[in-house]
Amino acid sequence: MLKNPNHNDFVGLYCYKCHLKGKAGFPAERDNPNNVLWMSWNLLQRFDGPNTIWQHQVPQIAFKFVSREGLKISFDNGLEKEKVVIEIECPEACIFEVVRLRMKDEMISDEQRKTLTT
Repeated sequence: MLKNPNHNDFVGLYCYKCHLKGKAGFPAERDNPNNVLWMSWNLLQRFDGPNTIWQHQVPQIAFKFVSREGLKISFDNGLEKEKVVIEIECPEACIFEVVRLRMKDEMISDEQRKTLTT
């Protein structure tokens, strides 16, 4: 989870599944647990919903794979995931500020490039 679960906009809210590779274009990835980020409704809309910018309807945020950390995380149900480093890009300064304030404190913020890195 990227968002701070204790932020006022998130406490007690339902998490939504966001597929990194779209279900329509990549049907084989639909049920892949490594193709999912869990987000609040607000953040999901900035990535994959009605909240877009400019005349070309560009999403307000984008995700970029940076690297693998090599750390494996095991869960009680037998599922194992690998921790990866991702970067969130916000093309507009005002959107960057809104998103940055809702992320976990461990995220590395680059105000010049308007990016957040896990």
